[in-house]
Amino acid sequence: MPPAPARAPAPEASSHQHGIDESLRRSRWVSARRHLVNIALGFIAAEIAVLLRYAAPLPPDVLPFLLVVIAVCLITVAAGLLGGITTMIVGGLLTWYYFMKPNGTWDVSGEGGLTLLGYFSVTTVILATSQLYRLSEQKRQAAALELAQREADHQRLFAREMSHRLKNAMAIVQAMASQTFASDTPEVAKFDGRLQALADAHNLLNEHVKQPTASIHEVVETAIRPFRDRRDRFRVAGPPWPLPDQQVVSLTLA
Repeated sequence: MPPAPARAPAPEASSHQHGIDESLRRSRWVSARRHLVNIALGFIAAEIAVLLRYAAPLPPDVLPFLLVVIAVCLITVAAGLLGGITTMIVGGLLTWYYFMKPNGTWDVSGEGGLTLLGYFSVTTVILATSQLYRLSEQKRQAAALELAQREADHQRLFAREMSHRLKNAMAIVQAMASQTFASDTPEVAKFDGRLQALADAHNLLNEHVKQPTASIHEVVETAIRPFRDRRDRFRVAGPPWPLPDQQVVSLTLA
């Protein structure tokens, strides 16, 4: 019995896999570009720190690594660990070459080697401390963002619940009016229209939970919608000025 032919992948599955691969490539490129930028910032910060120290009116052996240490701390907090390591290595090598005796050489014998070892020890501690501070700040900001998201979700849930209860209350009032007055009374239709306009106004405000405002054009259109029995009955024109929530309800009932 001949083997069954292999099934070709469905076009939807192939397109989905292609989208995933493209997203992964884009994510890798963004990550690589971010790392290159951090390394470039580390190089620039180290060169600036060494140039400023070279221009300072101090002897070469007096605090030769001071500005580089400060640059390591700043770059680690601002750009991350990779930028801080680059600043530490490049700044240490440049300071070693230009300020350590004998100047212009890579000799690390004697006191110069101990000084260089102390520099790398101090900057390693600074790197670790700055990275821990950076990570703690990222966690704090993520927690604050999550809390804000939960509060926004709670506000939207509360607004939907209040809107639902308001609709129920208005439906009860509308039913009481229909049972109290005769159905052919013209005032009943007007009353129902005003109730519907008020409900639509509250629905309009629920669309702006964080800042309960609405444009005057939206409010007018919402208020006249129950009474628009033909297209040319009303004409609305004017600038879309925003109105606060109290004026929205007052204008709707006007």
